[in-house]
Amino acid sequence: VDDNTLYLGTNIGLYSISNSGDEIPVDVASLKFSLVENSDGQVYNIQKIRNSVLVGHHNGTYLINEGVARRISNTGAWTFLISPQNFNKLIMGTYSGISFLIKNDDFWHDTSRLEGFYESSRIMELDEDNNLWMTHGYKGAFKLKIDFTNNTIDDVKFYNSNHGFPSDIL
Repeated sequence: VDDNTLYLGTNIGLYSISNSGDEIPVDVASLKFSLVENSDGQVYNIQKIRNSVLVGHHNGTYLINEGVARRISNTGAWTFLISPQNFNKLIMGTYSGISFLIKNDDFWHDTSRLEGFYESSRIMELDEDNNLWMTHGYKGAFKLKIDFTNNTIDDVKFYNSNHGFPSDIL
């Protein structure tokens, strides 16, 4: 939800409905959602971060601006986390690893890819020591020690069924 607009991600695009302050009708089947312009395709994630609505999409990362999807990255994106060292920097999990978005002048820009790690990064979380944990659905879990200032990897550890998990499929 952003202001008075509800966004729903589907496998065919991002849809929205605005509420002008009226109560939602009892017959919700009568609600009319609209396809957000430029959002055709699989939506994986919608997050509101720093007053921006960001969409992880099969075709890249989109920023919703005045009801229109504007692509800011061409790599398929799953999710976003705020960098522990920079409130204006996002860690972006993509089809081919980790990338970063930087907010300048109230707009997010795709800046760089984290070299040396190319696994599809759909599920990620930072721990209290700022290690980035990423689980891959068919391989296991990765623990990445990242230098967020220099955008480099200091260390990668991999855990799977050889390390106590019941299966490599998570």
